[in-house]
Amino acid sequence: AVKHLEIAMDHQPISNEDRFLLVKTYQQLGEIKKAQNNLTTILKKNPSFLPAIFELAAQYARAGKIAQSINQYEVGLKIDPKNLKALNNLAWLLATSSDEKIRDPDRSLEIAKKIVTETNQKNPDALDTLGAALAAKGQFKEAVKTLEKAIQLLNSTGKENQSKDYQKRLEAYKRNDLPKK
Repeated sequence: AVKHLEIAMDHQPISNEDRFLLVKTYQQLGEIKKAQNNLTTILKKNPSFLPAIFELAAQYARAGKIAQSINQYEVGLKIDPKNLKALNNLAWLLATSSDEKIRDPDRSLEIAKKIVTETNQKNPDALDTLGAALAAKGQFKEAVKTLEKAIQLLNSTGKENQSKDYQKRLEAYKRNDLPKK
């Protein structure tokens, strides 16, 4: 199917939405460079196409290009400032970056508190990010309480597998330590 779409693109332009579907397909196939090239093409045509902006931010984060990822999230959040998932990802990066120039625990904490409030303390990912921000500020007791609540929420919704990662971070916070990546 991908080959047919690539051939079709050579003869006729496709919509940004269709090209974005192709990006997701390339990612599933492990062809990250092709995915990134198509994201760039989308953003050249339409710099405010949010799915491409946020996907490029996520790709940068997965590749360890944290500064570029943060920049992309900020670009997207100027267009959609209430996008909770993007805000959460940005806050996570600001709390957990190993680069002193990038890490910003104060800003991360501010964003994470806002997200937790917006989600009525019912989103485990938001609570996880708040825990990371608290730990980054050295507030480990509060980080432990927050992460315990996140784990409880996950377990109550049948997501025990996901809680294993949270549990590792919880153990680090209990030792007054940041989790190892």
